[in-house]
Amino acid sequence: MLPHESTLVLEPVNEQDEPALPVRGMRNFYPQTKDRLNKLHVLGLQRLNRNSADFLEKAKDSNDWLDSVQLGKSAHYSYGHGYNDYWNKYGETHPEYFALQPDGTRDQGKIGGPRADRARLDVTNDGLIETVAANAIARFKENPDLASVSISPNDGGPQGFDMSEASRRLDPPNAPKITANFGKGHSHDEYVSLSDRYVTFYARVARIVGKQFPDKLLGAYAYSAYRTPPLYAKLPSNVLVGFVGLNYFNEKQRQTDLESWDGWTRAASHLLLRPNVLIGGHGFPAVYTHKLGADIKHCYQTGMMATDFDSIMHNWAGNGLNYYVLAKLLWDPSQNVDDIVKDYCNKGFGKASPAVQKYFAALEDLTNEVANDPGDSEHEEEALTNSSFYTLLSVLSRHYTDAKLDHLQSLLDDAKTQAAGDATVLKRIDFLEQGIRYAKAEVVPVRLFIQMRIDPKASTAENKAKLLASLENRQKVFQDIFDNHFYAQDVLYPLYRETSMWREYGWNPGKEK
Repeated sequence: MLPHESTLVLEPVNEQDEPALPVRGMRNFYPQTKDRLNKLHVLGLQRLNRNSADFLEKAKDSNDWLDSVQLGKSAHYSYGHGYNDYWNKYGETHPEYFALQPDGTRDQGKIGGPRADRARLDVTNDGLIETVAANAIARFKENPDLASVSISPNDGGPQGFDMSEASRRLDPPNAPKITANFGKGHSHDEYVSLSDRYVTFYARVARIVGKQFPDKLLGAYAYSAYRTPPLYAKLPSNVLVGFVGLNYFNEKQRQTDLESWDGWTRAASHLLLRPNVLIGGHGFPAVYTHKLGADIKHCYQTGMMATDFDSIMHNWAGNGLNYYVLAKLLWDPSQNVDDIVKDYCNKGFGKASPAVQKYFAALEDLTNEVANDPGDSEHEEEALTNSSFYTLLSVLSRHYTDAKLDHLQSLLDDAKTQAAGDATVLKRIDFLEQGIRYAKAEVVPVRLFIQMRIDPKASTAENKAKLLASLENRQKVFQDIFDNHFYAQDVLYPLYRETSMWREYGWNPGKEK
């Protein structure tokens, strides 16, 4: 969104500026090339009955905005999941490197299989620690310009965390309680946080590597079953911790994550903020700019040296303001959020700025209302099988009511009145409306699904027919948004996430168009 000026005046200027953070990362969910297509895109396109060639053509410029707001890096830190090839490389020769499973084996699945990149490790194994350190040293020798090498565990898969005696000795019994996957038959067992175990592993590897490369960093996640700060284990100064946390649709979780962040500031010398917050909310329009501003400032003041936000989902109609404010804050965390929002509305919506500001304020109130929802009742939690995704959908369907969505639309109608005669601004307001349009189409089948899941008596033939009709209507809306308002709202990710929800009701659209 670029403002139009009738006159451009350039005055002499001599000014220098640099960002507060050397790494200001926000990922792009859309691919620019075919090799960047992943299963989320492909399955979403299949459900939408659209093809990947059209998608790639539409998405080819999706990185332009990230470049225009000067996101980027003057340093490169590696901290992602670091053992994707270990099972294929060492599974046969060193099975002792891998997590002990409930059946007494250390089997991580078929070598070369589709889930081999999710193998769990036994992080207490001396041989594994020496191998990880040797591999890191070799990479630094091969590429002296590397700032860091990742030693972070793989992302979750079907295999469970190691529960050997050696590993359990490192887990303090007074550590925070968690629920995690400990293998077949124990996929949702309650146990204590594994952070002390993993920090001990990070530290042992780091000390070996540090003897040869004292000025290099090793990247390691605080994530999953090892997200809470350790109680006793300590990290040497050559470890960069990427903290995965923050949630703007669950205030209780946000506060817990901020407490965990503060705990990690006492455990680690270098911290990177690596949230998934931009994926949250299932595409519903939302504004959380003030919380975002407070959290970025707090993390910066307590040692944040880099960020990696996952991801710009291209829900620009309903979440674009969050993207914009975040980009501004990553350059300068001291900026005032209200000033950024006002400037955005004034330059983008001109005479309609007052109404658009009211719209964003009302949407922020609604987002906070969702975040403050205490959650489902005990009966509902049981019916939702403890699925955090279904619980989120339940909360969203309770708060994104017809009345509230109609009120948001009325504020945009007021903006149209204020913008009368300005075709450019009216077009931008129409763009914002696509977020409400998505929410109205999405919330109807979701609400019916949750209702029938919670109360079996509601699973009547009439309600099932209503559900199928609402899904057909939603499909038409989603296809129109994809075809004619592409950057207003992503519809592929919701379609991918909901794949299994609708099958039992007979709705399973086909392949790519």
